Amino acid sequence: MTTPAAPSPAQPTPTDLVARTEVPARWPAISERLARRLTTEGRIPSWRVGSRVYVSAGDVERWLASCRQPAA
Repeated sequence: MTTPAAPSPAQPTPTDLVARTEVPARWPAISERLARRLTTEGRIPSWRVGSRVYVSAGDVERWLASCRQPAA
């Protein structure tokens, strides 16, 4: 998976970006290793700015909510 390096008109950059390293502090259910895995495997979109990787807080919340839903 390739991560977009810069915003494009086809995929606007979210306004609620959080550094991937800050995810465990904000959502204790997600470890640093899991946050890295989620972005590497493409389950949560990520944006790279320099050497830092950012994720959308909304995407993290949606992923957590999908984990809480019972299987159909």
